[in-house]
Amino acid sequence: MRIGIVQSVDSLNPFIGVNDNAYIFYGLVYDYLICLDEDLQPKPNLATSWSIVDDYEPYGSVWQYNLSHNAYWHDGEPVNADDVVFTFEYQIGDKWVTMWAYQPYTLLVDHVEKVDEFTIRLFFAKEGEPVTCSFGDSLMMPIIPEHIWRDIHYVDAAFGYENPFPIGSGPFKCTEQTYDEYLRGDRMILYPHDRYHGGPDYGNEVQFDRLILESYLEPTALLADLQRGAIDLAQFDAPTFSNLLTWLDRNPTDKIHTHASPKCTGFSVELGVCMNPPAASPETNHLRLDPTVRMAMAHSTDKQFIVDYIYRGYADIGSTICSPVYDYWYWEPTGDEIYEYDIDLANQLLDDAGYLWNDAHTIRYAPFGHPWNVEANDKELEFEIIVEQEIIEDRAVAAFLVEEYAKIGIKLVPIYVDPALWGTIVYGGVFDLTLTYWSGDPDPNYILYTQTTEALSGWSENWYSNAEYDENYSASVLETDPEERLVYVENCQRHMYRDNAFIVYAYPYECTAWRTDRFSGWGDWEAHPGRALSNFWTANDLYFDLAPLSSDEAPFVILDNVAGPAGTSLEVTAYAEDPEGVEMEYLLDFGDGANVTGTVPDDGEIAVSHTFSAPGQYNTSLTVSDGNTGTRQGSTATIIGPGGNAPPSNLRIAPSAVKGEPDVEMTFTISGKDYEGDPVSADVEFGEVGSHSASFTGTSTGFTDQATETFTDTGDYPITLTANDTHNETVVTLVLTIAEPEEGDGGLPVALMLGIAAVVVVAVAAVVVIMWRKKGRPKKEDEEEVRLP
Repeated sequence: MRIGIVQSVDSLNPFIGVNDNAYIFYGLVYDYLICLDEDLQPKPNLATSWSIVDDYEPYGSVWQYNLSHNAYWHDGEPVNADDVVFTFEYQIGDKWVTMWAYQPYTLLVDHVEKVDEFTIRLFFAKEGEPVTCSFGDSLMMPIIPEHIWRDIHYVDAAFGYENPFPIGSGPFKCTEQTYDEYLRGDRMILYPHDRYHGGPDYGNEVQFDRLILESYLEPTALLADLQRGAIDLAQFDAPTFSNLLTWLDRNPTDKIHTHASPKCTGFSVELGVCMNPPAASPETNHLRLDPTVRMAMAHSTDKQFIVDYIYRGYADIGSTICSPVYDYWYWEPTGDEIYEYDIDLANQLLDDAGYLWNDAHTIRYAPFGHPWNVEANDKELEFEIIVEQEIIEDRAVAAFLVEEYAKIGIKLVPIYVDPALWGTIVYGGVFDLTLTYWSGDPDPNYILYTQTTEALSGWSENWYSNAEYDENYSASVLETDPEERLVYVENCQRHMYRDNAFIVYAYPYECTAWRTDRFSGWGDWEAHPGRALSNFWTANDLYFDLAPLSSDEAPFVILDNVAGPAGTSLEVTAYAEDPEGVEMEYLLDFGDGANVTGTVPDDGEIAVSHTFSAPGQYNTSLTVSDGNTGTRQGSTATIIGPGGNAPPSNLRIAPSAVKGEPDVEMTFTISGKDYEGDPVSADVEFGEVGSHSASFTGTSTGFTDQATETFTDTGDYPITLTANDTHNETVVTLVLTIAEPEEGDGGLPVALMLGIAAVVVVAVAAVVVIMWRKKGRPKKEDEEEVRLP
């Protein structure tokens, strides 16, 4: 199963990641006590049942959870009550402020008690007094293994620990290569958990052999891979989804199914106004704190235009961060409450509030002495707006608001940043405005918490604090009667809407497409919205219903790295072969905006010359399709400037078969070249079973060598090739599977295995331009590994 996403996972640590794709990853790897079914109703997960304990007052202050007897961590250790107790104790008490990730769920947890090996109780209290808890069946947080995390200080867990080998008890497990895959940023390969409790507990078993999360820098590349069959399930932004529908109109096919509907996470997008007071943000423009200015901005935000033209109609008009997808809890302003789009009214509001136009009538200002002007001179209505550069719609909204707000004398200055810098600025609380989004879960506790004063220690993105809002939020989480609770939930939304610290302009749809020629069991997403990819609260029914449909195997693809000077024609090489011998088409993307297409030659060798105009590190990718299925492979291009030295390129390590057998000698062919012709030394490590070393000269024309090794036991063996040209060191890693032969399993010929790796530079003498990954983490320069298919 190959899933394409446009924003990569921003952390393997479930206490650090913030984007929705990180939560998709956590939901695959970890269990929650309770998850959601295809209709978004609570269903058993790690807790097979739960209930309020009658013996305690007030009723609802103690909840009991009965745990699965069949759960195991991915490393084989059993899951029991101690792990659940540890998970909560790791995040409550004096640790609560630091452990920010799941504060909405742990806020009222006073302590946790182990009843027996498979039973725990949560005790809810506020300021030491027991209180009822309305969300005991909506604790959407991963349960972690005590034997892994007890040695990690909670401060490290909250802010720095990378969790390089995630161990959960969920339906899919990571491997030793997951961390490298995450750092490279293009894909992560997960395998079904062979001791997943969902089978014996609920009959939930994964029917396919692996799940690949493919991350794309460009949504157009994801669209091409869906069309070519290299992706089974894809999540698109609205413009790309609209382009897909246009293409399908012109190229009708029953192989691709599309779906668009409001996200089941209650996804909203908004303009955030930083409400930090002057003392906490002295360098910012404090005129944003004037309610009249925010009201004028609300009246100048043409939400209908944003929905129709930026989101192409795949969104609903927004009001508060409680989405109408959860219709029971949703409050919608009516009548005079609505901030209608009205430029004239916005100008009148600013006129009445004493904001004057400059002589050129291009911008307004608050004169010296204005009640909201804390400066010793006139202060213009000019605000910086922080925008994540990778989000296409945010860039378009920012450009649109620049023009709209200019009509009322407010100047916006967009600052486009990578996601990591965005987080540093916004969670630092020193900014004027930002564009952001929010997701929640069906219970309103989580999303409403983000606007409380308590959230200033963690989740707040607009630094909002309102005493009346806080009172209504507290009442909402302590009230178990749904009708009475609704009153408080609506009051929270009303305060939020009136204050305009968030100007929610849209509820974007989840725009998804999947291919129907490789898997059955997709189900009806319209009738059952919990089947969507955005149901990331673990154990999504979709993953257990999907069953392989076609016996057509995807093409085998190898893409070599490339290295050399900018402005020079360099050869990009690759290899592809189809198991059924079908003719294949390819799309080779050089990562610099250029690409080339063609037919794979009969011998499978692809060689294309390309000139990279500027130094840098580029993500190249190759997609090969046999008409029904496709395969995508990624690699790197290390392009140097004047005076630099290129690392070894076209580096390959090729085993004599994709799968080996125990006690059968295998041959490994090592090849590559060095642009400058430097001598190259190579060392191969075959896991724990042996090693091989060689040295080469005349490397500008290429080098080759062979090594043999015998593996006695079945399993996956990481094989690492390290090549050094005295200037740079490059590393190639592959995973070789050793398994008992199956009937009719002959493996692939040596000719097929011309190379199973991509290469990156560990140490480069030249100065190169480092491209930054999503969420601001630097592209890994230590090693890059490509997994055997």
